[in-house]
Amino acid sequence: MAEFVPVPIGRLLRRANREYSRQGAVFGLPEQKFYRPPALRDADTAPGPSTLDLSVRVSGQRAGNPMGLAAGPHTQLAQNIALGWLAGARVFELKTVQVNDRITVPRPCIDAATIGYNTEWSQELRLDESLREYVKASMLIEALEAMGILGRGIGLEGRESPGGPPPRATPVDGGVVFDASVGYDLEGIRSPAMASWLESIRSAGAIVDDLRREIAAAFPGLRDFPFKTRIAAGVTVSTFHHTPPGEIERIGEFLIGDLGFHTMIKVSPPMLVRDIEIACRNLLLQHLDAGEDSVGTRVEIDHIGATLLGMQVTLKVRVAEVNGRAVVFEIDGHDPVEPIVRGKHARFVVDVAKTGQRLAAKAAKARGG
Repeated sequence: MAEFVPVPIGRLLRRANREYSRQGAVFGLPEQKFYRPPALRDADTAPGPSTLDLSVRVSGQRAGNPMGLAAGPHTQLAQNIALGWLAGARVFELKTVQVNDRITVPRPCIDAATIGYNTEWSQELRLDESLREYVKASMLIEALEAMGILGRGIGLEGRESPGGPPPRATPVDGGVVFDASVGYDLEGIRSPAMASWLESIRSAGAIVDDLRREIAAAFPGLRDFPFKTRIAAGVTVSTFHHTPPGEIERIGEFLIGDLGFHTMIKVSPPMLVRDIEIACRNLLLQHLDAGEDSVGTRVEIDHIGATLLGMQVTLKVRVAEVNGRAVVFEIDGHDPVEPIVRGKHARFVVDVAKTGQRLAAKAAKARGG
């Protein structure tokens, strides 16, 4: 499997300008599929400000709309992030980074061709490469927008000119929010290398100046362009399925209290499944005879909302079907703001003693007894 190789920002911009001028596309995406914000679309037909505002607040910043991309290999290279922006995404959870960035993991680390799987600890780029790539992605989006890629008429004026038009001197607020993603345990996230990485993505002036020099030769108009240096103000935490709740809380306290980041911690599906099983089992136990218990046989859930650190989660379970010893529950869960999970869970009532005997016989058979 080929490794990811970052492309210099100057080369990316030259390609984007040339490809758009000659083919009406950027990085292979035709302009017919570009997303144009309502304000720009409305300006073509009705003078004055747009009446449609799709913006949302994310990590203390304004995003042009609530659509975006979750962390993965597709939010790791600058050109892929720029493609997401061209297609309409305005919120990007950047690929998760971790201190242990020199391990060898299977490729691809995420695959869902038939049965989906994910390799934990996955990371394609080194910490310094990831940081530079995310800064590059932010600058690439700002540069493309300033060059008029999404402007009136959906394009660069003077498209026939091989050199393209000079960029505008001031940036346009694209309402793009980058959210850093870090993992996977307290020791790694609190390490000096990760703490330094987080400070750098919040204050990336040195990297911006370095990348600016790569751009200036081909696009002199961008030499003094006021690229933003605060690349991300928010952090999403990814942890292992077995991470103790107390450790997750300490990670949140470090990111919020010590570093001052807006922080989101995901309630992972495995943790939700555990809580659902416990809730349904406890409800069923109230109606079983002595010596009986139940085992889970099937779980179907839609995890539809992320829950912030410290929020209380409420699960409501209801018996939907009883067929002999088989019981099906319907589940709804919410935090104080919104629904976060819905689905079904099936359990089967068993005799504890008989089940213990069967398991003991199976264990003996496994031992060759």
